[in-house]
Amino acid sequence: MTTRITDSDLVQAALYGGLTLVLDVWLLARVGYDGRVVAALAALVAVGALVGVGLGRASARRGARARRTGPPVPQGGLRVLRSALTGGLYIHLALPAAALVDVVLRPEHLIGYLGGVF
Repeated sequence: MTTRITDSDLVQAALYGGLTLVLDVWLLARVGYDGRVVAALAALVAVGALVGVGLGRASARRGARARRTGPPVPQGGLRVLRSALTGGLYIHLALPAAALVDVVLRPEHLIGYLGGVF
């Protein structure tokens, strides 16, 4: 049972890390690898990873207090890796929301999002 849980966490971490990488490469290809965009995206992923690790640790503490008999929990390092990659992926959900806010505040930016030239 422990092997199955560990394998599942490894697969989930690899999947989330891969999806994050694919999203970032696609986004950077669309904006032309501008240095400011790369730095902002790196900061966004770092913040997401830190939030993911924090939430993962809080969840582990809560789960340890209310632990019932059941499957064993994954090892600490694997849990941290999975939490960081999950947070890094989930923070990308803020990008479409940020684009919508930008279009509401600056409607002329919609032309740029649609592929036009200013």
